[in-house]
Amino acid sequence: MSVKKEHRSEEHTLMLRIEAEEEGSKEHTSLVAELNTHQRKMKEVKNSMPPLVYDIFTKQWGDFIETCTQRGEHIEDLDKYFDQYLQTFMKYPH
Repeated sequence: MSVKKEHRSEEHTLMLRIEAEEEGSKEHTSLVAELNTHQRKMKEVKNSMPPLVYDIFTKQWGDFIETCTQRGEHIEDLDKYFDQYLQTFMKYPH
């Protein structure tokens, strides 16, 4: 996925990939499991922060993705970057 041309959330990308696979196939089952894991992770992140802090975090994450897009940077592994960004964000007092 090239973030430069079109930014899609990880969830959206997984859903598109699921739709492209035959239901019941190994790949379909694997993608559904990956989507469920991703949704659980995002819910845990949201529930771990006060609403205002979560709003700030999601805005800053969106700004980070937008900046990368404007610079033409390709983000291969959004989950990896998200985890690193979240770790850095949580180091500072809110």
